[in-house]
Amino acid sequence: MTIRTDYIGCIVDGSHGIYTGMVFAGLVVPAEWTGIDPESLAILKVGPDHGGYIEAWIDVSDNAETVDGGVLILGESGDVFLCDRQAAIDDFDAMVADQLEYEESHEDAGNNYAFLVAESWGFDGDNRLAESLADHKIDAMGLDSDTLADIALDLFTMESGHIFSNMSASKIVLDSFSVGEIEVTIPDQFADVIEYIENDVDSYVDGTQEYAYVSSDSVWYAVIEPDAMQAAICDYVADQ
Repeated sequence: MTIRTDYIGCIVDGSHGIYTGMVFAGLVVPAEWTGIDPESLAILKVGPDHGGYIEAWIDVSDNAETVDGGVLILGESGDVFLCDRQAAIDDFDAMVADQLEYEESHEDAGNNYAFLVAESWGFDGDNRLAESLADHKIDAMGLDSDTLADIALDLFTMESGHIFSNMSASKIVLDSFSVGEIEVTIPDQFADVIEYIENDVDSYVDGTQEYAYVSSDSVWYAVIEPDAMQAAICDYVADQ
């Protein structure tokens, strides 16, 4: 994905002073803009000598948008900027979607949970494993729970699913970890435009405008193929 790095550009320099609105009006191609009242535009073209000039400029600067989603921003020094909001929104949503996809499906993201399987293993882990072995008709061949746990912890892989997955129907499930809410650091590319798009993007932007948050119903499962578990048990017993 390509992220644009410039969503705001100056189209009229503030050095024009009171003539800024007139200069802008001279740049306007009506077919490329919406929200501009023709009468206000005509007044701006006359210039500051028209009695309604200031009001016309306020009307135009407050309401003018390009047909492809750009809006006007008036700088403190009188510069007129064009903010390509829609492009920024589209790129921002794509950036968050990419991060969401990574957290939900990339192997490295799943492996970030792998250490938790052994770390949280205990009596409950032994019970889950015993129940799963019974459900899949795995012959433990007389091995004790500690040995079975060691075999399972060496064998499992992480697999992506979601909260409605019936993973245990086909695989031995040692543990599961919900992805939940994902925190995305907002790149510098959006620093100047975030305040103009934060209410229209698909994710939630926090008050600092440094992070975006998106929820996921995905789950990472620590799983073993039943046949692989049975083969590992047989190999262990054969080696004793």
